[in-house]
Amino acid sequence: MNETNSGNVDSNASFRYPVPIQTAEAIISATFICVLIIFTLLANIFVCFATLRFDCIRPLTNYFIVNLCIADILIAVISMPVYVLVQVYGNNAIQILLGGKFLSFWGCMDIFCGTASILSLSCISVDRYLAITRPLKYVRCMTWRRGFVMIIAVWCYAGTVAFLRQPMTYNQNQRKVYALFVFAASFLLPLIVIVVSYSKIFCVAQKHARDIVRRSSISQEEKFKRVSRDLKAAKTISVVIGTFVCFWAPFIVVSVCYSFNVWVDFIFANIVKWLAYINALLNPLVYSCVDKQLRSLVIKIVVCKGRRDEEAQMPLRAV
Repeated sequence: MNETNSGNVDSNASFRYPVPIQTAEAIISATFICVLIIFTLLANIFVCFATLRFDCIRPLTNYFIVNLCIADILIAVISMPVYVLVQVYGNNAIQILLGGKFLSFWGCMDIFCGTASILSLSCISVDRYLAITRPLKYVRCMTWRRGFVMIIAVWCYAGTVAFLRQPMTYNQNQRKVYALFVFAASFLLPLIVIVVSYSKIFCVAQKHARDIVRRSSISQEEKFKRVSRDLKAAKTISVVIGTFVCFWAPFIVVSVCYSFNVWVDFIFANIVKWLAYINALLNPLVYSCVDKQLRSLVIKIVVCKGRRDEEAQMPLRAV
């Protein structure tokens, strides 16, 4: 009897004071996410600074990019740290440590931040579509007020999708319905918007390229340059869409599988979660590379920083 009581006490104590999981998978996962948090914050804060630091030709587009960075920063600040704790202590122990209500709220915030990030990508694609395919209408219609309304709508939409999780996940059937709802609202619909927008942009670029090729007054070299530019635009579109699909689709599919009680390997589930979080780091990097103006702003900051460092060292060199 005493031995049994002692065992119960030890078991209860282990739940009251969770012990970190000492497995290679847990250590690697937690370390990876911690490093990812640091780099995600640095990359997104830097791009925010770059877009707000200098006067821009198209400031409204850059504010959509800043909105994307803010969503990704929230993923790094809210979603990732709790996920690290889950990796370190395990689901059961962390539920006792933080409480079921907190974890439920964190689940909503995780969906909220991810949905806001994805919708911000959609806003950027729509903005670029209107600017390139209908430039005159874009200047007339895309006012600061409408841009602000779009940004507010992103966060309201994300909040609605996320916090419907509470009333819609009381039983298994409701969890299935909610999983399909999130799949449609947070992934499929934004994906359709992104694909259609960039496809239209590519069609316009192709049409311009064909018009250029038909003009006999333009030299062959100039035609080749412009067609090459068109192919470069196609590659850019492929990178943007491909990055979004490759890093979000596996996580969304696994989430739906979990809701339908389909077995998924634990390590694979962790990897697809990493991919969704890695996307928060890749977004500023991808847009810094593919967006010519944003890339020039980043280079300008780096060059200015280098010049200031050289000027600061000049008195020391003289001595």
